[in-house]
Amino acid sequence: MRAILVVVVGALTAGCGWQASPCGTRGADDARMRLLAADAAFSRTAFERGPAAAFGEVLDADSVFLASNYGTLYGVDDVVTFLGGDEALRISWIPADAEVAHGCDIGYTFGAWSADGADADGNPLDLSGKYLAVWRHQDDGGWRLAVYMQNSDPAGSDAEP
Repeated sequence: MRAILVVVVGALTAGCGWQASPCGTRGADDARMRLLAADAAFSRTAFERGPAAAFGEVLDADSVFLASNYGTLYGVDDVVTFLGGDEALRISWIPADAEVAHGCDIGYTFGAWSADGADADGNPLDLSGKYLAVWRHQDDGGWRLAVYMQNSDPAGSDAEP
């Protein structure tokens, strides 16, 4: 009798749509923390090796890059080429927060970025702005950048994220 009850309850629960968390046993909070860590590591790479190298490592093949005061770029090659002349530019950011969808297949981070260096004529640059990054979760547990968008703060502003 007990075995029949277990089978019936199991069948009813499965029929009602109950299932384990799509995020696995660690849950969405863990996925959110791993996404924040991925974005922070991405920032370190950009600072240490330049933006082209960093974006080249994390961009998904069909990514979209919306640069401030520039057109839309599609795919890794276009973005890396666009950023290729900026090796002397030291850019970094701090993710302010992240959110991961219930299915843990997509998430976003946002925050403030800053950069300093020199332009092509040797004039000093001191830039800042905000960014929004949309990430796709990969089968290996990592994250790839699907969409990246940034803006630039007005010159001389102390804007916060």
